[in-house]
Amino acid sequence: MSPGERQREIIRILLSRRFETMKNLAREIGASERTIRRDVMELTADYPLITVPGRYGGVKLADDYHPFMNSLSREEEELLKLAATTFDEERAAGFLGMLVKYGRKPA
Repeated sequence: MSPGERQREIIRILLSRRFETMKNLAREIGASERTIRRDVMELTADYPLITVPGRYGGVKLADDYHPFMNSLSREEEELLKLAATTFDEERAAGFLGMLVKYGRKPA
């Protein structure tokens, strides 16, 4: 895995989980903890990453960083909600979950 691919995977994991230990990242990605630490340091130039020291420390994304929120307009959300009514219950739930992830923040 190239450094760029490894760093994209770190960000993908953190976007999903918001926090992870260096040890778990290293194990999951298949790199050393030292390599993961170096990648995290490089990523801090472009992402709001916070390193948490200590035994249970790791790396996390800043609480207010949600790059996918507010990606859809109100009209797009309404169109997608309408489309979800044509799906079975399981697919509709997954589809509507995307609205939570990419849609406007609830007031």
